[in-house]
Amino acid sequence: MPTGSRTPGGEDLAEFAGLADLETERLHLRRFTTDDVAFVLNHFSEPRVCEYLVDAEPIRDPSEAAALIEWYVNPRRDNANRWVLTLKSSLTAIGTCGYHNWSRRNRSAEIGYDLSPRFWLKGYMNEALSTAIKYGFEMMDLNRIQAFVHVRNERSLRALSKLGFKIEGIIREKYLCRGQYHDHACLSLLRK
Repeated sequence: MPTGSRTPGGEDLAEFAGLADLETERLHLRRFTTDDVAFVLNHFSEPRVCEYLVDAEPIRDPSEAAALIEWYVNPRRDNANRWVLTLKSSLTAIGTCGYHNWSRRNRSAEIGYDLSPRFWLKGYMNEALSTAIKYGFEMMDLNRIQAFVHVRNERSLRALSKLGFKIEGIIREKYLCRGQYHDHACLSLLRK
């Protein structure tokens, strides 16, 4: 994982204090805490969650979960800021979403997300992403939000399409994971 304190565009992020906690009708989008180790370990070791997350290996033990949390808690590292999605009704953690590779100079960032399988097809990710996108345009002053989605991840491609994202093309062999290269669609949503 990158450890630099500057973005590719050269912007210093020392003054950025991390993402604000947000709410939707049914969800809290909150920052990670050290109490999330068990959730991260269970979530990112679930084969269906990790099926198309080929930019990193599944989490195998609590120390790896703690390292991932530290990476998201510290906003100076790779501009990686992510929320834990929790149900308002029970405070159960059900997934994550957030931004990385944020370039203030270019006013762009990548959005990423994942959801525990038992909560699929209930509209939770649309709800979370709609709020995250609004936050990106209004509070982070983004002009462009982009996503890279495995070409076989049809559910994710449909979800982004419903939110207005447009496919710009296919990035061939973007990631090497478990001995295979994986193609990804590049999608974007512009402020206008």
